Amino acid sequence: MDMGRLEQFMNGFAAASQLLSRAGHNGFFVEYVCLATSVIDAMLRIGLILQHQVKNQTDEILDELLYQGEADKGIPERGIYREALKQHIINKELFDDLEELYQKRNRIVHRYIISDITTVQVLDIAIQYENIIPVISKEIGELEKMQMKLGVGMTVTGPEVTRSHINEMMARKHCDPSLTREFQGNHGD
Repeated sequence: MDMGRLEQFMNGFAAASQLLSRAGHNGFFVEYVCLATSVIDAMLRIGLILQHQVKNQTDEILDELLYQGEADKGIPERGIYREALKQHIINKELFDDLEELYQKRNRIVHRYIISDITTVQVLDIAIQYENIIPVISKEIGELEKMQMKLGVGMTVTGPEVTRSHINEMMARKHCDPSLTREFQGNHGD
C-alpha cells in the first residue's frame, strides 16, 4: 500500500478541518460553506476507498480518489456523491441533501452578488453543512469499524493519534510556519 498520496491527502484533510473550525468560530460563513464542501468530499473519498477495500479484501489505495494533478481529469464532488450512493456509503436521503446543498453552495460562490441571497441565508446554509458533517462522519466510522472487524484494509488499531501529530499534518499542508502559528493560535487548534 502506497502511503505517499494518502499521507498528503490526510495532511490536506487535517488542514481543511482546521480552517473549517476557524471559519465557523469566527463567523466566516462563506468560507465555512466552501470548506465544509471540501471536507465532505474528502470524507466520501475515504469512504469509497474503505468500501473498495472491504469489498475486495485488499489494502489497495485508489490514488485517483486522493490526488488530482494539473493535467489530470478529476472526479467532481457530485460524481463522488453519486458513487458514494452507488456503493451504499450514503443513502438516497443523504445524497439528496448533498445535492441540494451543492446547489445552495454554488449560489453562494457564483451568485452571491448577482442574486437575492442574503448573508443570513448563507448562515443557514452553513448550519445545514454543520449538521450534515457528523452524519457523514458516522457513516465513514461504520466502514472503519467494519474494516477492523474483518481485519482488512487501511484501518488499523494502534496508538491514538495525538494533537501533536495532527498539528504536524496541518503544518505540512500549510507549508509556512507563520501561517501554521496563526491558525493554531486563532482559537486553540
